Amino acid sequence: MSYTLVLGTKDWSSWSLRPYMAMRATGAPFEEIVLRLRQPDSREQILRHSPAGKVPVLKITEGGRTHVVWDSLAVCETLAERTPRRSSGPTIPMCGPRRVPMRRRCIRDFQICASSFRWISCAALRRPN
Repeated sequence: MSYTLVLGTKDWSSWSLRPYMAMRATGAPFEEIVLRLRQPDSREQILRHSPAGKVPVLKITEGGRTHVVWDSLAVCETLAERTPRRSSGPTIPMCGPRRVPMRRRCIRDFQICASSFRWISCAALRRPN
């Protein structure tokens, strides 16, 4: 299994910084792709990696197939479910890798994404008056 984390510019996007820090905390090896935000071609670059058109995105390659987890909350939850607890890691509870068939894990990852995406799609409701 391999991980690729696609991020926006970490200086501008705390949403990208969160999963980056979670990924580092797991100790799992990963490839990092940083896309420069606020550029004329930013949207095009993001859409190459993200079905939601947003970053961050975690690409998980497993068994010769790649699936995508989008949204920072979904990425962090997926990492918590897939990586073993580290004694020096974060204080949030993390469970070990579960012995779940790959298809069921992909479905679960998609469910997390859909739930998170529903939340981020309601940005107008979360803004203070």
